[in-house]
Amino acid sequence: CPQVFFIITGFYMFGKDKNIPQVFKYIIVKILVPTYIVIFVANLLNDFVLGNASLWECIVELRVDWNGFFHTVIHWANSGVNAFHLWFMFSLAQVYLLYPLLKLICKDDQSVNGIRRYVLIISILSLSVKPTIDAVLGTSIAFVPYIFLVWPVIYILLGYEIRQLYYRVLEPNQGRFIYWFSGLALFVAGCLLT
Repeated sequence: CPQVFFIITGFYMFGKDKNIPQVFKYIIVKILVPTYIVIFVANLLNDFVLGNASLWECIVELRVDWNGFFHTVIHWANSGVNAFHLWFMFSLAQVYLLYPLLKLICKDDQSVNGIRRYVLIISILSLSVKPTIDAVLGTSIAFVPYIFLVWPVIYILLGYEIRQLYYRVLEPNQGRFIYWFSGLALFVAGCLLT
């Protein structure tokens, strides 16, 4: 489940120091290019999968919905052609674009810890309580959105908080057992969140 993926990414994302060019190279080479290749191939083979053409016809005639493919490329949003399950790859790329900002609040420093936890709490409350209030009031309440109000970023921050807890409290005292137990707890929590 993608939520657990983002939490695990947050656990490891800030483990070693990365500079901005490395992060952008990673986004392009390891996330966007493979994602676009898979979406292109899925788009190319769409008629074959649906049974409307043979594999040979799809490849030779280059049966591609070019509008849908370029919409995906430009908007970083999948056009839905047999690769809609890759939505989280675009979210991951967006999270990595936020890496320089996230890096500022993902440090083990007393004042920064308070800021990060405040952002985390406000974000979770805003995304989970605001829709309920909107539904009760029958209108959308005014709210100034900010960059952390997306679930993937919240999961990344949760993953970092788990990392802090693990390295500060659990790892020195419990060893490898708690490592596996925390992985299981993370999986269960992620499944409950979905």
